[in-house]
Amino acid sequence: GVLDVAVGNDVYQGPTTATESSTSPSGGNLEAIAPNTAPVSTVVSDVNDTTTVTLTATPTVNENGTITYTATLTDANGNPVTAQNGPVTVTLDSGKTITIAAGASSGVLDVAVGNDVYQGPTTVTESISTATGGNLEAIAPNTAPVSTVVSDVNDTTTVTLTSTPTVNENGTITYTATLTDANGNPVTAQNGPVTVTLDSGKTITIAAGASSGVLDVAVGNDVYQGPTTVTESIASASGGNLEAIAPNTTPVST
Repeated sequence: GVLDVAVGNDVYQGPTTATESSTSPSGGNLEAIAPNTAPVSTVVSDVNDTTTVTLTATPTVNENGTITYTATLTDANGNPVTAQNGPVTVTLDSGKTITIAAGASSGVLDVAVGNDVYQGPTTVTESISTATGGNLEAIAPNTAPVSTVVSDVNDTTTVTLTSTPTVNENGTITYTATLTDANGNPVTAQNGPVTVTLDSGKTITIAAGASSGVLDVAVGNDVYQGPTTVTESIASASGGNLEAIAPNTTPVST
């Protein structure tokens, strides 16, 4: 007589062996039945099944925040698949890697987000490049990119005025306006110039891509004895796609 037994399918590499043996036959009006208990084995060969690895990311974060990337393994029906006999290594387009540990169906990677002084949110995009391991027959990366919007946290850029300390009559005073961040590092104007207006009404332009600008002012001459002092300071500053500009209003003298 025969018995048909359906064989299952899994997503893991390597053949499996199904073993069976006879235990206690009876019936048939036979005086004595002696079972041959020697086991019989069937090797079940692989039919490769695809496991998909999909990337998700935190949708929005503030500057100085953290983006969490999650890589998840699923079968053709969308059910979770666990890595077996070792981890799955998921490599992102940026070169970063996510590890899905043996026995787990997902892994995470936290990426710190920087901060800049410029206006407007920025978008960080990432996707899966490759995935290997986990004793899986076939891994198909879902290469659809995921994006995170990084929202502004306003950072102050300081604009400071300096001037030529001494000049002769009929000479020239050079005023320089310089952009710096909270640590004193140079900041460049972006997507347009910064216009610095002085108390006298004169203006200094800091061009896009530059961190400073200059203004030359001619000095007159008089017939009277003794030096004179010319004082100037910043009244306002705007532009350069900067989140916040704080004029250093300390006057400078020549």
